Amino acid sequence: MEMENDGRCSEKSLYEVLGVGETATQQEIKKAYHKLALRLHPDKNKDDEEAKEKFQQLQKVISILGDEEKRAVYDQTGSVDDAV
Repeated sequence: MEMENDGRCSEKSLYEVLGVGETATQQEIKKAYHKLALRLHPDKNKDDEEAKEKFQQLQKVISILGDEEKRAVYDQTGSVDDAV
């Protein structure tokens, strides 16, 4: 997930990062997040900078999609910056 200057993701939507559809429930989003977080966690990837960066991006994804209000803003605008 690369961020553009306008706050949009240039490669994948936040939903694609998690591997869920736009109609995913909060439970499905949290389950997908936990699965990825376990795989990318810095404690399991001590010397892997790419995994560390992906884990940090994952934190931003869940902070938006895990919050109903921020998710609604993201869904309307497609912009990460507007949702924060």
